[in-house]
Amino acid sequence: MALSLIAAALLIPHLALASSAVAIAPRAPAPTVARDTVRLIRSTSGTKGRVVGSRYAIDDPRTTFGPEDRQIVVYFEWEGALGAHQCQASWKDPSGKVVLVSPLEVRTQGRRFGAYWTLTLPESPALGLWAVVAEVDGQSAGTHAIQIQSTAAPAGVQGVSSRLLDSAEIYKRASAATAVVESVLPSGEVLRRGSGFFLDERLFVTAFHVVDGASGARITLADGRVLTTDLVVARDPRQDWIVLQTPATDAPRLPVEQPQRWAVGDHTSYVESHRDGSRILAEDSIVGTNAYGKAGRRMNLRGLPRLSAAGAPLVNDYGEIIGVLGGTVRRGAVLAEGRAFADRGLLDDLSLPEALAVPVALIPSPASVGTPVHFADLAAQGEFVPALRWSPSIVSATLAHGLEKKNGVPMAMDQRPVFGRQDREVVVFITWQPKEDVTGTSTFRLYDEDNRLLAATQPAEFRLKHGVYTVSTCRMPLASSTLAAGDYRVDLQIDRDVVARLFFRFGE
Repeated sequence: MALSLIAAALLIPHLALASSAVAIAPRAPAPTVARDTVRLIRSTSGTKGRVVGSRYAIDDPRTTFGPEDRQIVVYFEWEGALGAHQCQASWKDPSGKVVLVSPLEVRTQGRRFGAYWTLTLPESPALGLWAVVAEVDGQSAGTHAIQIQSTAAPAGVQGVSSRLLDSAEIYKRASAATAVVESVLPSGEVLRRGSGFFLDERLFVTAFHVVDGASGARITLADGRVLTTDLVVARDPRQDWIVLQTPATDAPRLPVEQPQRWAVGDHTSYVESHRDGSRILAEDSIVGTNAYGKAGRRMNLRGLPRLSAAGAPLVNDYGEIIGVLGGTVRRGAVLAEGRAFADRGLLDDLSLPEALAVPVALIPSPASVGTPVHFADLAAQGEFVPALRWSPSIVSATLAHGLEKKNGVPMAMDQRPVFGRQDREVVVFITWQPKEDVTGTSTFRLYDEDNRLLAATQPAEFRLKHGVYTVSTCRMPLASSTLAAGDYRVDLQIDRDVVARLFFRFGE
């Protein structure tokens, strides 16, 4: 493709809850009505519980009970259609006999709903493995197994249950497990500041764009210890995650949700780490889930996290990691970071361009990561996008469908970021108000969405004179091009620095 250069002097839906306190005595089941399929999210058991907001929390989650226990509480949570649901729990003793059936109705205005049942134990309950079989609207909706034994349950027995945490406990755990990561350049300058977390004692996860284009990473743990690395064991630039290998550490870790149970409407949290060392708990919710072509699946969040939160663990109300915060869809599209590079105080103040998170299920397990490679190797292979250094001399940068002149001054016509085969050209239009004299060599470069260089202008002399309004343009013909449908990036490079970056979508 030929390019030319002209430079002229110029919601959280509420979770419905229902409860039933029962003793061991048979009861007749209530009528059920066939409805859409429901999906079991989780089941939990213990001896006591409470309502936390719109959810029910088991205070002592476990599946093993002994003679000291006087009751058992079992909680089920589902995802299904809005409206009224006929729910029922059937308690089966170790012989498989149904000894109790307890029906109730749940009314919900959201897709998440739950119910809990309390079983009062007699002096001598049948010992062995019990099963609590749930039905919703006449359909099987999950089975929860509990063990009743003649001896006291060992201390610390948790079974397969998880405990619902309050905000204070989530903050305590997530803050301890969230580390600050700074990507650095060969000069030692900090390129970006983000966040991350450990999968095990050596594997550290963050957003790919946090370290994209850097020569190394500096990781500061919550207790102040600092680790450095330039080793990568797994990554996906398009999905925007990377796994780094660090020296072994005993840094606190959060459990990863297994299996995946999160859904639209779930309440979530993450910790924002500020440059002064302070940390705050940001509470959010999942408002959508979408696939973005090659960029893959994302959670859509309600809030807009700060740049420094990119890579932080997104946790559910059980303190489990469900996602990696950030997850930009376009490589190199965090344009605000160019300004942050020029003004380091902005690293904590600017926001990410999109409210997204990468599902943690996309991150490989520690057992399946690859052989470590160095940052320099990724740069040599063209996997890193060059850092954007903001130029304070730029007034505006845009894309247009053509140019016209008014009183001898070039003007952008029909400014839009979407182009098609019917369009004659893409015009890059940059205006400057120089704060000092600038001289150098300029090049416009065109990249595809996988960071492959497709075309570039010939290096040209570039001059800006202090205080003189100047326009730079680059024309890219489309009619005869071989561009495939997709996203593209145009970088303006002055000497070795990228000072402007623009994106456009090309369709047939």
